Amino acid sequence: MRLEIGRQARLPTAASLKIDLIHCNHFFSMPAAISLRERTACPILLETHDLQARQYALSNHVRVRLPPLSGLDEMLAIELDAMRAADFLIHLNDEEFSTFQGLLPSHRHTLLYPAVAAVPPGQGGGDLLIVASANYPNFAGVRWFLEEVWPHARDLPVRILGNVDREIRSRARPLYREHRDRFTGRVDANELNNAYRNASAVLLPATAGHGISIKTIEAFSCGAPLVATPLAFRGLGVDARALPNVEVAEDALSFARAMERIYKNPRLGERRESATRRLFEERFAMDAYKVALWAVAKQALATSI
Repeated sequence: MRLEIGRQARLPTAASLKIDLIHCNHFFSMPAAISLRERTACPILLETHDLQARQYALSNHVRVRLPPLSGLDEMLAIELDAMRAADFLIHLNDEEFSTFQGLLPSHRHTLLYPAVAAVPPGQGGGDLLIVASANYPNFAGVRWFLEEVWPHARDLPVRILGNVDREIRSRARPLYREHRDRFTGRVDANELNNAYRNASAVLLPATAGHGISIKTIEAFSCGAPLVATPLAFRGLGVDARALPNVEVAEDALSFARAMERIYKNPRLGERRESATRRLFEERFAMDAYKVALWAVAKQALATSI
């Protein structure tokens, strides 16, 4: 549907239109990019944003009342066909970089982690924090936390920010009723920043999902201690166990024990120099992204001359 919207889009028709490079932010937009390139020859850089067919399949498998008409293989074929006209493929995590190298071996591939807005570091000392929006992987992770982790950590204060409360209320109403006081719902940027500043630790109970987690990168930026499952670091090319302010928990009990250790022995003080904050600035901050993107653009422009 989105590809067809791109095909139907009305684009500039001025004869003087001169384009040196097209940076296409999604394969859905490739029809528009191709149309523009027909009027002025130039290279196209395309960001892949994980395999979208796989993301749809993950969401669709829980839709029992209205099952999807298209399966993974059919959607993947459409996705790859739309991507073939691009000159350079930019991948936002190392998992998709490897995957697309296998699926489109004749293309030029570049790994370029996305820029994520930084959260201001603070002093800590407040509640344990989960931040999650309304999608199926977040629902699965929060449900696992409440059903499996929480029974081992009932005396610890945990706040859950974001509209994931809508998913829990819709898909697991009894669980929502039991824990409704922990959910804050959607909040504005100021309240979110304050929650990160004051958090004793940020919890990342990821149990499902593909591609990188933006919330993991956001948590890096605040510099707070993290308690996370291994899946929270998917696609980031990071050895999370080597970061001194990160605890990686393989199961519910170890997750709860890590929460307890951090909360009862708080690491208070300025977090700007923490290991995760430094990693964020080196790899995921806007300045780092600009340098890496410009390197790809220069290569594409040089190739097209």
